[in-house]
Amino acid sequence: MIVCDVGFDRNAQYATYIASLLENKEAADKLDFRLPPTFIAHVVHIIHALWAHLAPIYTLCHGAQGAHNTTTPIPAPIFAALHQIVTQAGLLSLLMRLDRHTVYYFEPLFKENKYDPDRMKCINHADMTQRNPRTPVEKLSKAEQERRARLSEAEKQRARGDEALTQITIMRGLCAYRRGGWETGDSTAEVPKFEDAASENQGIRVRMLTHGWVYCRWGRARGYSKGKVGASGDEKLHGDAWKGGFVEFTDVEGVPNWLEMDRQERGANAAVDNRKGKGKAMEIHDESSEDELYR
Repeated sequence: MIVCDVGFDRNAQYATYIASLLENKEAADKLDFRLPPTFIAHVVHIIHALWAHLAPIYTLCHGAQGAHNTTTPIPAPIFAALHQIVTQAGLLSLLMRLDRHTVYYFEPLFKENKYDPDRMKCINHADMTQRNPRTPVEKLSKAEQERRARLSEAEKQRARGDEALTQITIMRGLCAYRRGGWETGDSTAEVPKFEDAASENQGIRVRMLTHGWVYCRWGRARGYSKGKVGASGDEKLHGDAWKGGFVEFTDVEGVPNWLEMDRQERGANAAVDNRKGKGKAMEIHDESSEDELYR
């Protein structure tokens, strides 16, 4: 991401405008702003949206009847916990947008990318360490030693080429960018003070506030070559546990193949435009022929 002066200036203007809507011209320095009138309604709306995803899991964990129905009342303890989380997230979001001096950037994460410890935190780190094909046997748990003992030598050799890949992306990382050099201890978002006054507009500082959170697996990434799946689709690369090829999202039952639909629509539109173009050419040709008759 390239953060330039325009980005910082735009961020400051956003903060000023949002502060005016909240009846507070002091923005982030003064926290006595008025919440938007629909803030609580939005919190409740988001809680119910979350419950639509959590209800099936709640059913599996607690065997509750009808919990998969989104119209079923949310259990009070769960509602209270979600209310606290969503409310705090909403307030934090407002404070971030009221900060004139800082640009916040959520770094994107993607599935099947190589795990990068500088940018990511792996929530199943202990399991990944045990499953690491290059971890010495003496450092493995008894269960992992027994699992490996059942593997063929060919599978053990193949697994040494596996990499740590992101299987589930949980939360993106967050970085904060500020313009200028180092600030003094009493510097604020509204009145930034720099140790060296000459560095006020020189350079950009960045701090990672949190890593991206991911769930990982050992394996081989899916590769493409000239728009087609590469050698990663070969069963030999994935080993004994491989149960077939990758499933495209549009191959899942109930998911429309919007890419093919878009191609067909663009093709149909192009054909219509082509016919219209030929029609105009014929009309022009006919008019010119008619003019020649009257000469």
